[in-house]
Amino acid sequence: MIFDNTIDSIGLMALVWLLILWIFGRALWRLLIMLGRDPQFVRLLGVVVLLLASGAHIYHSLEGWSYLDALYFTVITLTTVGYGDFSPHTTLGKLFSMLYIVLGLGVLGALIAMITEKSHAWTAELRRSRQARNEASAQKIRSVLPRKRGKSS
Repeated sequence: MIFDNTIDSIGLMALVWLLILWIFGRALWRLLIMLGRDPQFVRLLGVVVLLLASGAHIYHSLEGWSYLDALYFTVITLTTVGYGDFSPHTTLGKLFSMLYIVLGLGVLGALIAMITEKSHAWTAELRRSRQARNEASAQKIRSVLPRKRGKSS
């Protein structure tokens, strides 16, 4: 019975995500393409990926976790989710965690801030282009419609 409920909830979440991707997918794809053309974003994304990979390797070495568990821990730590199912137990692991959190949060925060800034700039540009297009259409309609003439006496 529990298994069936789990499958049902997973299926429901999959449908929700598919709906979200169907509705917003094109816009998200355009945003990703725009971000991918920005060399500063690409470099910062590379630093985040390197930070996650190196953190996973260090936790794997210090704590003896599998690479998947170590990567999982680095992601939940830097995103400040912190489920509590993993924690470093060695002294070196704890010292590394303190340094890793301070440095990693700054870098990940910079990446999120850049995505937010680019997204706002992109939506503002879309808004301006839509307004210009709407104004041009309105002008065209006004030029075609006959003008009302004042009453003649």
